Amino acid sequence: MKRLGIIGGLGTETGCNFVLNVNSKFRRLSGQNADVVLENVAVPKQVEAKIVSGDLSMELFVLLSDAVSKLNDSDVDFIVIPCNSVHVFIDDLRKLSKKPVLSIVEECCNFCISYKLKTVGLIASQTTINQELYENLLKKSNIKVLKPDNKNQRIVNDIIISILDKSAGKKELSALLRIAQDLRANGAENVILGCTDLPLIIPKLKLEGFISSMSVLEDSAIELLSS
Repeated sequence: MKRLGIIGGLGTETGCNFVLNVNSKFRRLSGQNADVVLENVAVPKQVEAKIVSGDLSMELFVLLSDAVSKLNDSDVDFIVIPCNSVHVFIDDLRKLSKKPVLSIVEECCNFCISYKLKTVGLIASQTTINQELYENLLKKSNIKVLKPDNKNQRIVNDIIISILDKSAGKKELSALLRIAQDLRANGAENVILGCTDLPLIIPKLKLEGFISSMSVLEDSAIELLSS
């Protein structure tokens, strides 16, 4: 059986949910539990907030590099990071790793390509937006990316922080759904949740109108575990 390495702690609840979801899906598929190693990085709250708001923290890169090294020592077959924002470091992390590092952004873009989408909306952290992590890949396949305006992006950043602080509620959900609807009204065929924390406040029934980068990465990890 292949061994999956997961870098968690980038949204603690999100990382734990990723482990549980992968194991549950793999168990249904194969009849046994997945072989998973979770390296939960000790990310300070202030560093978490910085990357949400667009500040590329080298302190975070050091933590991620250390996690990659530890997972390599644990003899995993491949590594995933269920957080979009930190994929600004993906190229450097891949250079450091002896094992393949799957990209949540690449997998989500491949999902959009496979469904032959032409225009997608993107709701994500300021870092993901500023670094054009999705645009850089999707434009190669002529897929247009629609993003919130500056005012709505600030609201998105606040929503993500509130989720991390466990203070998000109906107000934040209503604002998030409104921003998604604005993107659809402007031509988005579907809306990418390019932050893995966002699905935590969206009821499952309402997730039908979104592409959850979290779910896409789970499915990609399970496909590799099963191969």
